[in-house]
Amino acid sequence: MANSKAPRLWLRIIVPDAGAIGPGKIDLLKSIDKTQSISAAARDLDMSYRRAWMLLDETRRILGTDVIATHAGGADRGGAALTEAGRSLISAYERICQAAGKAAQGELDKLSFAHSAVAEIAKPRKKRRAKRS
Repeated sequence: MANSKAPRLWLRIIVPDAGAIGPGKIDLLKSIDKTQSISAAARDLDMSYRRAWMLLDETRRILGTDVIATHAGGADRGGAALTEAGRSLISAYERICQAAGKAAQGELDKLSFAHSAVAEIAKPRKKRRAKRS
């Protein structure tokens, strides 16, 4: 398992004139796949239902196709499921992140060694009091 304190990449895929796909949208899709519900996924990720719908709509516009399919039907029969496009997007994003992580690992490791030195440099300095004459 990777060290949670080690530097890591955070990737967003920018689609010119359309928007961006990043970890937030991917996490939402994964949570919908797990819970089979937009509202449960939103709660899982501590976001509003409205925010979840906005992210899903933006993702649909970027891809030009639906990433989820919903079915109405009341308390026990409603829900949501990923479409093939939604599943493909998650897969592609994870492959891109894995490839980028491997490509950057050497540089990330160098940052790990420098982390404590950088933190020391970045500490706020105490202000000196002016001497009274």
